[in-house]
Amino acid sequence: MKVYDRFAEVYDYLMQYVDYDGWVDYLEQLFGKRGFRAETVVDLACGTGNTSIPLARRGYRVTGLDLSPQMLAIASQKADREGLTIDFQHGDLRDFVLKQPVDLMVSFQDGFNYLLSVHDLNGALARVYAGLKPGGLFVFDLNGIDRLADGVGETSFIEEEDICLVWQTSYLRSEDIWEIRLTVFVRRGDQYEKFSEIHREKFYPTEVVEACLQKQGFEVRGIFEAFTMEPAAGRSRRNFVIAEKASGLG
Repeated sequence: MKVYDRFAEVYDYLMQYVDYDGWVDYLEQLFGKRGFRAETVVDLACGTGNTSIPLARRGYRVTGLDLSPQMLAIASQKADREGLTIDFQHGDLRDFVLKQPVDLMVSFQDGFNYLLSVHDLNGALARVYAGLKPGGLFVFDLNGIDRLADGVGETSFIEEEDICLVWQTSYLRSEDIWEIRLTVFVRRGDQYEKFSEIHREKFYPTEVVEACLQKQGFEVRGIFEAFTMEPAAGRSRRNFVIAEKASGLG
């Protein structure tokens, strides 16, 4: 898995137009439709806290877990500025262990696409299952990366006053992996500082996701087209998955 390193410095700047509160609104629609209520939430692959913070504002007791110390440092600073208590923890999706089980786990913004093998996906789902209370829910999104294959091999630019981002993509069809090469120029006074990172995300067909969830003991409660209540089509750009840990009540 790739750790956001220097890119953490500019991540929020480049993602400033994402409606994170809207994502949490949709999350509450998904589990509210089931009459589910949660008090404790773990935000997996939480990054700079853009989902953790709106959850905490709404009164949930939130833990944020991420592999990047740089992302977590920024998340902690943002939560402190708002006077929010969020337990940000460093950890890997594939082997994290919680002190206590929770009601709900979420992972948004492609977090689980960064798991590059079915083995890793199963490992992460096993840790999620172990960390949920009986009857608890796991809600996560997956990027339909296969839809992006037609546009790869191109170079895109994002240019703002103090930042320039060069975005180059390639698609490894034999592995269903989308590779993104990022080169960032950040203004430092009268000069620009350059740094580069490579990110890789894997496409998982719906049937593979369902099989992995069921293997770990989850009951799949729905796979939806992003931000709708419509069942996902075969080649959706983004899906949301809702899975439940068996309650053990027979």
